[in-house]
Amino acid sequence: MKQFVPVIPTHPGHVIRQHVLQALGLSAAELARSLRFNKVALHYVLHGRTGISPALAVRLACFSNISAEDWLNLQQRYDMALAQLKSAEKLAKIVPYGGRPLRLKNTMAKSMDGL
Repeated sequence: MKQFVPVIPTHPGHVIRQHVLQALGLSAAELARSLRFNKVALHYVLHGRTGISPALAVRLACFSNISAEDWLNLQQRYDMALAQLKSAEKLAKIVPYGGRPLRLKNTMAKSMDGL
């Protein structure tokens, strides 16, 4: 029987390299200048060493007409897949809670009221 190997989504930095830099013929330094963003920090994102922050996402949204939420969703999907992969053995050992249903929505809604 074949073992299931989860697929990790593409890191958003790769998306920026392929679909922004290469498509527009820009260098990383030119993009950093256009975004008014630190070029070293952008380099780390482009090479998958760090993720897209909200600050970078809003700048990319202004530059690319792709919403900041979409940029952050790319990052979140990547982070979640990686976390699941890294913790697969530990996650498999967690026993689901069998008691009464948790009411997280109500708790979260109340905690969000003050924002």
